[in-house]
Amino acid sequence: NNAIVINKMNAALTAGYRCKFDTTSPRKIFFSIVNNAATEFTTSSLATTLPIGDWRFYAFTFNGTSTITAYENGVSLGTVAFTGTFAGGTEPLRFGADSTPANFGKVQVDSIRYWDVVKSAAQILDIFAGFDDQANLRGWWKFEQNTNDSGPNAFNGTLNGQTSVELKANSIREHIIKMLLEAKSGHSGGPLGMADIFTSLYFNILNHDPKN
Repeated sequence: NNAIVINKMNAALTAGYRCKFDTTSPRKIFFSIVNNAATEFTTSSLATTLPIGDWRFYAFTFNGTSTITAYENGVSLGTVAFTGTFAGGTEPLRFGADSTPANFGKVQVDSIRYWDVVKSAAQILDIFAGFDDQANLRGWWKFEQNTNDSGPNAFNGTLNGQTSVELKANSIREHIIKMLLEAKSGHSGGPLGMADIFTSLYFNILNHDPKN
């Protein structure tokens, strides 16, 4: 009942970290990391219920020794104490799947960013408000029809489990939902259900010149 958002934890759950979306009631997103004694520390107790059809901004920080902090829409939800030594592990970084690549989770993510420093509460609030914080940015994956890294290091990913058309269609679905939420009106069934069809027609069949 958990959909993986970010995973760098091994299959034995003895090293690494991950971010998961609990699809049971109450629905919530939480972050967890493992110490050298294979004990998992999680922010699950801090998480709030995620309403259906709503978009939220989540941020998690770890100071490397003792404290995990969770944020929702730029506001701190609290902290979790960490003991022991962080066990980083060697698992590759994955989005939407765990250490078994075939185990894909059904979750929509707008973008993911990584920094190699602990951002302050004020900085996280600024990022939520739209500030483009490039300082110590390690990677920024916007998932705009590809898995490329828009950050300074070009850590481009490899797409698994979806074709490029499916990825484009899902990106369009995200924009459809955002427009409906902004307008507080509209019908979602047709556009969401037909996204794969008109995406395939537009990118693979239709011949046109956008400048004409």
